[in-house]
Amino acid sequence: MVSARNWFVVGAVVLGGCTLKVGDLSDCKVDADCASKGASLACVDGICVNALPTADAGPDCDGGTCFACQPSTFVQYLNACTGSSDVCSAFDGSRVTLHLVDGGREPLPDVTDAGPVDAGPPVDAGPPVDAGLPLCGANGNPIVVLSGSTASVPFVSALGKALFNDTQPMTVVFQSLGSCIGVSDVLTGQTIQGTGTFWDPESTNPGNAETCLLPAPVVPDIAVSDVFPATCSPLPNGLPSGFGESFGPVQTMTFVVPLASTQTSISAEAAYDVFGFGAQSGVSPWTDPTHLFRRNSGSGTQNMIGVAIGLPAARFQGIDCGSSTGVKTRVTDGGEPEATLGIVGDTDVDATALQSMRVLAYQHDSQSCGYLPDSAAGKRDKLNVRDGHYTIWGPLHFLTKLGTDGYAFNHNAQRLLDYITGVQLPPGGLDLIQVEADNNLVPTCAMHVTRSEEVGPYASPMVNNPCNCRFEFDATQATSCTTCTGAADCPSSAPHCSYGYCEP
Repeated sequence: MVSARNWFVVGAVVLGGCTLKVGDLSDCKVDADCASKGASLACVDGICVNALPTADAGPDCDGGTCFACQPSTFVQYLNACTGSSDVCSAFDGSRVTLHLVDGGREPLPDVTDAGPVDAGPPVDAGPPVDAGLPLCGANGNPIVVLSGSTASVPFVSALGKALFNDTQPMTVVFQSLGSCIGVSDVLTGQTIQGTGTFWDPESTNPGNAETCLLPAPVVPDIAVSDVFPATCSPLPNGLPSGFGESFGPVQTMTFVVPLASTQTSISAEAAYDVFGFGAQSGVSPWTDPTHLFRRNSGSGTQNMIGVAIGLPAARFQGIDCGSSTGVKTRVTDGGEPEATLGIVGDTDVDATALQSMRVLAYQHDSQSCGYLPDSAAGKRDKLNVRDGHYTIWGPLHFLTKLGTDGYAFNHNAQRLLDYITGVQLPPGGLDLIQVEADNNLVPTCAMHVTRSEEVGPYASPMVNNPCNCRFEFDATQATSCTTCTGAADCPSSAPHCSYGYCEP
């Protein structure tokens, strides 16, 4: 059946507030218990995590803004020095003026006094229809209709192009409606109509994207979401019977500022005040809601960041820009760079975007320092995401209605899901690890930690064929790993040949 095939989760550590709680279950008690999971893992608070080097910072292990010794607790791990001078940027907590006595979050203002707040996603009326457009699947290909997160487009489009002229072709049609709208449509059977995007390798349009007309109002075959379904709406008993969820690569959500801004980091507490209180936040220089640029409560980006900072997605102040492209345009339009702050998925932070804007280091609760998603600005290795030091990340989610056999009701949708989850190799020699590296996504085989709820507890993943080295090379064109064609080429410290590199 369609399930969470790529994830192995045990009860673990809860992030948030000022304490870390260890669950009843654990991966390990001592480092030796982690040996079967990898040679470079250490046992930290019952979780096997990627071991970090010990820095020489004296007996108190104080590395300034980071913990410089081998961590033995998860708080220490979250604050560990990584060796990169520009990756750890502490946010000045004295800039946050709204506090409760017990250290918790200040209650949000009454909605009537809050200024501009999130009005919610637009009513799903479908895109404007051009009657002259071709029908989706007009070339005879069966169609698979996806709706939801725009962050998934680079990943989905690569599969769409590979499948368009495959020996078993299909046309992958996508309608960008926002994560939570896509989830709702699939779970409630809500139909969509109007136009969709598909990808034809022979198209001369940017990204080979073409527009087609859906043949009739249809329920999407697959919802694509940045966030867990329960983040969009309460699901106390899990997914309803007859629906399945698969996981794709991990993506990251970020705070961004114009390149001319002098700001380098933001904390969870500061972000809560800025987007929750607007002009009353007191967190200089982000005190003008007309320069705070966001999505809406149907957006996975806004929902995931909201969970991380403790702010309901519908209570964000600022300007709803309609899309990640809209946020990028407003952040980089040149007006008031110091007062400007936006939120986007890291899939939208490409080389062109980095010419005019910058990602802030993010300092989560219990951290004394802010981390970039990568080990250094512009590095693209997603090391701090993969190790869990940058905390606002989660897998892409693919939801579908199941048939009586436990597989996707549309068998072509099942085939697409099998490519996404690695059950089948993608067609035409498509290299999904390279696609993910090119688009700031992380394959699950390169992750050192995993989680089963939004910005929730960590656990060590079970990966049969790790791709840490391969991903690093594809993302940065460099790796210290040894190349191999078989296990005989590998040293005892990294005895497994996986994806052409020796892995622990």
